[in-house]
Amino acid sequence: VREPTMASSSIVRCASIDVRSLAALRVGLALFVLCEIIDRWSVLEVFYTDSGILPASDLDPVTRAVSIHAAASPSLAAVQVLALIHGAAATLMLLGFHTQLSTSVTWFFYVSMTMRNCGVAYIADRYAHFFLLLSAFVPCGAAWSVDAWRA
Repeated sequence: VREPTMASSSIVRCASIDVRSLAALRVGLALFVLCEIIDRWSVLEVFYTDSGILPASDLDPVTRAVSIHAAASPSLAAVQVLALIHGAAATLMLLGFHTQLSTSVTWFFYVSMTMRNCGVAYIADRYAHFFLLLSAFVPCGAAWSVDAWRA
């Protein structure tokens, strides 16, 4: 067995990511998503139902196929249930409980909500889409999480 050289250990140290920073990313993203859900709760009927400014019938077919919010949009109660499920997934992500699954579900609901009415989306939504998707594939639950505690 060959001993690692100083150069190879330096490369590994520079190329590795501390799992605590990934945990901080997970917590920050989950808090951001929860704040977004709380912020949008009061305008769900206006922006995400058929009785609001953009009925689902006016959406293009691709958006209707991708967004479950578009399918649920005739009913305010259905959109509220989707927001509650989204909030529950974000809370599980915050706690680090089944982190990859809860992050994937949070990402899916966030993209679906954004696709339902792109007119109210802003640049932070694009960054959230990217970082949520990225977080589903890296070990964000390796520290400061229920997953780490159970391991």
